[in-house]
Amino acid sequence: MFFYIGCVLILIFLYPFFFRFNETDLRRQKRQSLLYEVIVASILILIIGLRKETIGIDSSGYVGTFEQYSRISSERFWLRLGGFFDEPGYKILNRLIGHSLGLGYTALFLVCAIVSVAPVAVLIHKYSDRPELSWCFYLFFGFYTFCFSTMRQALAMGITVFAFMCIPQKKPIKFVLLVLLAMMFHTTSAIFLPA
Repeated sequence: MFFYIGCVLILIFLYPFFFRFNETDLRRQKRQSLLYEVIVASILILIIGLRKETIGIDSSGYVGTFEQYSRISSERFWLRLGGFFDEPGYKILNRLIGHSLGLGYTALFLVCAIVSVAPVAVLIHKYSDRPELSWCFYLFFGFYTFCFSTMRQALAMGITVFAFMCIPQKKPIKFVLLVLLAMMFHTTSAIFLPA
């Protein structure tokens, strides 16, 4: 809870240092906005990524899965991978980080945090006129805390945020491919296909 309150306070106190209300130079405002968003996103990513395995309801289960896929033989891994609807993306990510790269569960948490929060930062930067309010909504409505417990779904949501940004750009193939990628982490992403 302390970290969560700290995030909100950082978000609020950083704002006046980056935005001047009488600023008329639009390019300078955009650069200041980008810097603010990068700092806020980085802080949020580090808090999710560097947490202990006991923080978050499902975190210890994710650590157990990570250790399991890091240690089993390649043959057993491919047998357990299953089909598309068995959400193989998350299993492959575990295997890549744990077995292939030899890193610990903190690396998995960091990768999941980046994939979950960075797309939101990009979305806020591209589409929000008031990034500080957008970040407050992200924090206050539980989207951020959601990332602590439901990592697979948060990964899928991050990918679908990128898919969402393909809609105004009229890139339907990229949209569908990103949603299919998100479904490899959590099949509920399929609900986004009709968008």
